[in-house]
Amino acid sequence: FLRIYKADGTELADTDLVSTGCTVNVVVNGNVSISYDLVVSGDINGDGSVSAADYVVQKKVIKGDTILEGAFAIAVDFNCDDVNSSLDYIALCAALSN
Repeated sequence: FLRIYKADGTELADTDLVSTGCTVNVVVNGNVSISYDLVVSGDINGDGSVSAADYVVQKKVIKGDTILEGAFAIAVDFNCDDVNSSLDYIALCAALSN
């Protein structure tokens, strides 16, 4: 079975959103067999939604004012070209305007 944990280590409730920074544990015979860190593209702040709050963080990353690590550094690459750039910022802006 699967267990999903928030970035703070607490188990995800049925009503919680899956977000960047969550961890999925595959449990077999009571033991964690493998773990996966989750990335929701564009969910840069880890709140489970892609919103203007993520746009603000992304702008800070592109300007060099903020450095992200792990899953959050992957989530900022909104166009999935393995480069954090203004193209990600433009793509996120376009997605938010739709």
